[in-house]
Amino acid sequence: MKILACLLPFSLVVTSQAAPYKDARYGFSIVPPAFAPGEAESVTPVMFFAAGEKGFAANLNVAVQTTSMTAQEYAELSRGQFQQMGLKVHSEKELKVGGRNAFLWDYQGKTQGLDLHWLALAVHDKGRVFLVTGTSTSEAFEKHEKAFRDALTSFTLPE
Repeated sequence: MKILACLLPFSLVVTSQAAPYKDARYGFSIVPPAFAPGEAESVTPVMFFAAGEKGFAANLNVAVQTTSMTAQEYAELSRGQFQQMGLKVHSEKELKVGGRNAFLWDYQGKTQGLDLHWLALAVHDKGRVFLVTGTSTSEAFEKHEKAFRDALTSFTLPE
């Protein structure tokens, strides 16, 4: 009984850190692991995958990047990276997400032998950037674009 008394408060602390993820399509729920925060410059706490098609699974992820750059500096760095990688930027839009500076990019190009197309939202927030990116093959982008745009539009941060 003493062991149970010691474990019970611990388990309550761990499970109260994250709300369950509920998947309506497949009918399951799971509490994501409550990993301890690290000192990494970038982490990807969540990633979603579509069914694979022709060797690639379209996906959407949220990366959290630590940075001391302003939103404008981050955007300029991103533009340079697109250019350096030979990617074609179809559009760039500066906007606000929850009152925070943000950029939305639609870009495409070859990487690792694949012709890919991305839709990315970068939201600047207190020394970090939340980068929400949808990726598919260029051939399948039209099929996934609405789902990517809906997901990016739904992204929020607490006030």
